Amino acid sequence: MTDLERAIIAAAEAHIGDPYVFGAWGGRCTPAYRQQYAGYNPSHASAIYKACPVLSDRAESCAVCKWREAYAFDCRGFTYWCIKTATGFALAGGGASSQYKTAANWTDKGMIRDLPDGLPDAVLCLFRMGDSGKMIHTGLYIGGGEVIHCSVTVKREPISAGKWTHWARPACLADGWQPEKGETVKRTLVKGNRGDDVAELQAGLNQLGYDCGAVDGIFGQKTLSAVKAFQAARGLTVDGVAGLKTQAALLAALEEDKVDAGDRFTATLTGLTLAQADAVRRDWPDAVIVLEE
Repeated sequence: MTDLERAIIAAAEAHIGDPYVFGAWGGRCTPAYRQQYAGYNPSHASAIYKACPVLSDRAESCAVCKWREAYAFDCRGFTYWCIKTATGFALAGGGASSQYKTAANWTDKGMIRDLPDGLPDAVLCLFRMGDSGKMIHTGLYIGGGEVIHCSVTVKREPISAGKWTHWARPACLADGWQPEKGETVKRTLVKGNRGDDVAELQAGLNQLGYDCGAVDGIFGQKTLSAVKAFQAARGLTVDGVAGLKTQAALLAALEEDKVDAGDRFTATLTGLTLAQADAVRRDWPDAVIVLEE
């Protein structure tokens, strides 16, 4: 397995148990998000509402929902999200069939029954062809005879549990693959990874007060704990996986932290009206406003 393959698997494993919502591409599962996709897909609206305690009037809030803070996917949205999050490569196509038919998505593909030695120990997209000749389901083969896919929920199960008919190798896993010019791709970082990008992650977390210990480029338990603490503080999914969203949030936090003590100054303004004080607060959100009697 390559680092990219391991990153795709980590992204998939982090969302096992998350819910299926028809049409969803990996957004946070909220009543509003479900309403949005019910509006896009009226024929599936009843099922989308039924699975939500709030939209089905079984609860007043998401507090009792088993999917609170989870992400929502459909089958092709799940494979798209995992590969995009881990590698930056976006599978084209709005459905399982169109994904499979888009040549640029794959280096090679075919029917599972035609593989002489069975599926390799590699990450592949698997598809199920229906009686109409169209692909009706897709998932991620993660090696070892196992598949992670989204059907009712994201689940991990033996390949024998599904009627998979076709396979396809994502183009981003080909030797020498490079992102399109101008596209920035960051590796998803998980426990066990090593490298300069891990050291960069550790340095950033340490700077913000999330203790990774020594900046040694090794993603160990201390770095895992620091990533989880940062994710919790930023309202991200607390899974310890430093994917694109977590790394983007870290960069934003570091930008916010750039103003250090040497860049701060004190100025006292007297005689301001409330409206003028509000104007100062808008332009200088870090300003300390003291109202005197």
